[in-house]
Amino acid sequence: MPKDIPLFAQRQADADLICSQGFTDVRILSGQAEFGGVKLNKTGGQHATDEMFAIPELAGFLVEAMGVLFEAPTYKSLYLVGDTIWRNEVDQALE
Repeated sequence: MPKDIPLFAQRQADADLICSQGFTDVRILSGQAEFGGVKLNKTGGQHATDEMFAIPELAGFLVEAMGVLFEAPTYKSLYLVGDTIWRNEVDQALE
């Protein structure tokens, strides 16, 4: 994979890790971005239940999850759910 293609990360720690692997164009997807005429819309998610997040020993490992909705003119939208459990954020993205 070429190291100069744009890659999108959820948060700075993820971007730093990707950059440490030699990639040079890493962007944080904080809401909406556009690349090559395709809109990328960040969607929410969560790795585990609220009850699991309430346990301090687990909460540190269970960072926020993210999905992405891809939209381009004349194409059907694509929703990449990411690594989330089924929550209201998933329902909202599907709607």
